[in-house]
Amino acid sequence: MFSGGDYVRPPVYSSVRAAEEALEEERSQYARRRKGCCACMLVVAAACVVYLLSPRPIPDVTDPELRPRCKRFAKDKDGIVTLLSMDAGLPAAFVACMRANRLAYAQRHAMEYCEFGDRLSYQDGFSRQKLIALRSLLTDTSVSRSAVWYLDADAILVNFSISLEQAVLNQYSQDVIYTHDV
Repeated sequence: MFSGGDYVRPPVYSSVRAAEEALEEERSQYARRRKGCCACMLVVAAACVVYLLSPRPIPDVTDPELRPRCKRFAKDKDGIVTLLSMDAGLPAAFVACMRANRLAYAQRHAMEYCEFGDRLSYQDGFSRQKLIALRSLLTDTSVSRSAVWYLDADAILVNFSISLEQAVLNQYSQDVIYTHDV
């Protein structure tokens, strides 16, 4: 056996029984260490659950560097429908394809396309990043938005003939509509 470039001589035991006892001692030490690690992991996991389930306000995005990049194709300033995505940490080629797909759809249907390129909070997971982004757009008083459609980065729009208004907004009267992946 080699360790750090030095030859480490394996232990020599006086009998098979001594070797078995040494092996058993090594196993019990490993089990004690493992139990300690498991207990530590359980404490960390419990702390994470408490942190995630604790009610905390959604932080404001006040840093101007964290504002979304938006492109508006809507003619009016009132009742704009906004398509929103986040590209934090994604490869540039992927973001370029995603952006081209969303911009083409937004232009076809006279919408606004907004994109957040950075993490909005390093204390919160990605699910809460979406809420922070939505809140940022919905509380922006410089634009009168009638709806904000959050679209995950891995979704792609394929049927440009169907508008969001036709498919969703004219069909439902809810303030928030959650969908699931197919």
